[in-house]
Amino acid sequence: MNNKLLNKITYRFSGDQKPFLISIHIPKTGGRSFYELLKLVYGAKVDPRTKREDFFPDESKKEKITITKDISVLHGHFHFPEIQHLTGPQTKLVTWLREPADRVISNYYFLMFRIQSGKVKPEQRDKQSYSLMDYAKMDSQKNVMKKFLGDSDLDDYFFAGDFHEYAKEINHLLNRLGYKGKVPEIHENKTHDLNIYKLCTTQPGDITDTMKDEIREMNQADIHLYNTMLELKKRRGEPEAALNKRTH
Repeated sequence: MNNKLLNKITYRFSGDQKPFLISIHIPKTGGRSFYELLKLVYGAKVDPRTKREDFFPDESKKEKITITKDISVLHGHFHFPEIQHLTGPQTKLVTWLREPADRVISNYYFLMFRIQSGKVKPEQRDKQSYSLMDYAKMDSQKNVMKKFLGDSDLDDYFFAGDFHEYAKEINHLLNRLGYKGKVPEIHENKTHDLNIYKLCTTQPGDITDTMKDEIREMNQADIHLYNTMLELKKRRGEPEAALNKRTH
């Protein structure tokens, strides 16, 4: 951990406790890798909680998130309204976005992995026979990025990153934060690096461009968000080649 960096940029609290940086982790956008990087850079300043149940032990009550004064970085599966009260003039909002069809496909296989590993609630086990399109048609899986970011404006974020250019984007973000140390190696989170694909109703080789287009059609709010991120990326001078992923 770079202590000089921490002294330079850690938000100094006064009155209400407001973090220096809040990272909204949208599922399957590289958030686990990003959390590990935040811990390397900020160490004990990063809130150790990452799961929703850690922040909201009782989802029905939805009590406000609180932090102690020694914490200056939050990262988790938050919906924007859940952390809005923690933002202040110096709070930096960060999130990552992924091409919507690609994100849904990744989440499908992640669910299949968790089912086959016995890591889901009993009511989710019946989804083991779901095809990719069965999964994509569930209301809970449509426009997930929009559900997390709500009515927040990407223009107001300190950084909205492109998952598909992850290593390059990490360098850009750390430069903006003033980090001068060595950038840690980025490790891809190989969640389903098993034989689970053979047990899935839809295997990777079964996925067609038509299916991807259908998924995009069901996720128009996420398409808009993703394209907005690409426009912001263009404004900050990223290579044109990275913009060829634009989704229509």
